[in-house]
Amino acid sequence: MRIGYGLRQNTRIFHNPHPIISGSYRPRHNLLFGNIDIMHSAMIQLMRNNIDTVFLTRYGRYLGRLAPSESKNAFLRKKQYRLLDDAGFGLLVVHPIVAGKLSNMATIMRY
Repeated sequence: MRIGYGLRQNTRIFHNPHPIISGSYRPRHNLLFGNIDIMHSAMIQLMRNNIDTVFLTRYGRYLGRLAPSESKNAFLRKKQYRLLDDAGFGLLVVHPIVAGKLSNMATIMRY
């Protein structure tokens, strides 16, 4: 099954060359920069397929997000709260996050 979606920027409509559902390509996140409108049918497909969509200004300032519903796994949440007090675990988690943010910033600045 192939389902595509379109984005409208000002008066032009852009169609995603990669369908939401296809054989091997299935995005988990979308970053949308600038003045972009999403059609209702596209939003429905994003939510049905659990694709997180983030809206940013053309300069990269965060505006908001369209996110799939969160899991309500109580045991997972309890473990996450316990790990908040573990400094070693915090350092283990923080290093890749900061490296990823710096890498993404460098990528955005290239374009």
